[in-house]
Amino acid sequence: MFRKMINFSAVCKSIVLVCLGVMLLVPLAASAAPPKANVTKGVNTPFRALTAVPSSDLVTITWENGLGSVIIDKWMLKSDGVTPADWLGRKYENKTMQEVINIVYCDLYATSADNAKSRMESFFKKAGFNSQWGHSTGYKGYISGTTFDQIPAGNGSTGNAYSDTLTALTTNNHGRVFGPYYTGKMYVFIAAFSRENMITHSFNSFNVARDALATNLTKKAGFAAGNSLFLYNQIASTDASKTTGDHDGYAQHVWAPK
Repeated sequence: MFRKMINFSAVCKSIVLVCLGVMLLVPLAASAAPPKANVTKGVNTPFRALTAVPSSDLVTITWENGLGSVIIDKWMLKSDGVTPADWLGRKYENKTMQEVINIVYCDLYATSADNAKSRMESFFKKAGFNSQWGHSTGYKGYISGTTFDQIPAGNGSTGNAYSDTLTALTTNNHGRVFGPYYTGKMYVFIAAFSRENMITHSFNSFNVARDALATNLTKKAGFAAGNSLFLYNQIASTDASKTTGDHDGYAQHVWAPK
C-alpha cells in the first residue's frame, strides 16, 4: 500500500511538471519577437543612380533571416519627389520644419501589392485611422528606386490622409503612407505621421502621432512590434535654420498579422 502511494505521488509530480512546462512554453511562443532590422547611412547599391535625392538623405534597412533590404529617403517628399516636405512652408520656432519618415510597416502575408494596400487600409481602420479629408496632399516617398505617390491618394475619390479624428479642424494624429515595395519575401511601406493642433494646423508632435498609430495597430489590429529603427533624421536643436521638432530619430517598426 505504501509503495502504491509513492507511485501515485510520482505520477502527480510528473503531471504537475508537464503542466508547468506548457504554461512556460506558451507565453514564450506567443511573444516571439518579429525579425530584427539594421539601419545604415547612405547606400552602396545600384539604386543610388535612380534618384536625384542626396545620398545623405538615404538610409538602408536590412532585415535578418534573409527577408531582404530597402533603401529609403528618410524624409517625406514634396510633389517633385526630391525636396523634403516642410509643413507647407510654415515655420516652427522660426525654423524650417522637415517632415520625417517615422513608420516602417512590414507585411509577410500579402499576396500582391494591391492586396498589401487593401490589408493596410483595413488594419488602419481597425486601429482607428481612417482616410479623411481636410489635409494637404501630393506627397511622395522613396523606396529602392521607386518614388511612390502617397496613400491615400487625395485625388477626389479618397481622403487626403489617414487620421484618428473625423475632421482636420480638431487636434489630430494623421499621416501618409508610401509603397509597397516587395523585397522578394515581404511587402514594405514607409509612412510619415504627425500631430497637428486644431483649426490652425500648426505642428504639435511627430513622436505622439507615430506612437499612437503603432500602439493602436498592436492593441487593436494584432500587429507585432519590431525593434525601433534609428533613421538618422533627427535635426539637432543647435541647427540655426531647420528643425524636426520633437522627433527623436526613430521609426516604429510594425509587422502585420495574417
